[in-house]
Amino acid sequence: MKPRVYVETTVLGYLTSWPSGDLVVAGRQKITRDWWRYAVNVFDLVVSELVHREASAGDPQATGDRLEALKALPVLAVGQRAEDFAREGEQYLITTSPGAFHAVQDGLKARRYGIESAELAMVPKSTVRVEGPDAAKLLRLMEALEDLDDVSKVFSNFDIDATTLAEAGA
Repeated sequence: MKPRVYVETTVLGYLTSWPSGDLVVAGRQKITRDWWRYAVNVFDLVVSELVHREASAGDPQATGDRLEALKALPVLAVGQRAEDFAREGEQYLITTSPGAFHAVQDGLKARRYGIESAELAMVPKSTVRVEGPDAAKLLRLMEALEDLDDVSKVFSNFDIDATTLAEAGA
């Protein structure tokens, strides 16, 4: 059995785009095309419905080229209920609505994909930047709330940069 590799939209972009005059982009296009010729024989390449949706948008000629490249690739069974599908290191992060949570999870299990963790979480639609002394105060408040016995999870929409976070001792 060949190893399975998930192909995301960027790969299709470099694979099917018109030749670029930018040396960096042209290099990425060449590397991607060389990799593709190799990978189709060595890996089971798969895509998600989300990749199909993204590949279907834009210039009709480019869309046709991308969809032609996708034609032979199986679609992961995450389904249309998944709202976002992204790679984070060695893992994939799938975001879905609370109503579709169990259906997506069951679909992955049925196809024997390992699930390291699955949880319902509040994800902010917008964030608020917090800096300086306000960031330290806010982090202390979050810790105090998390320490309360009646609180199981604390969600927020603040954005604190890594430097400020390190300075606050979090």
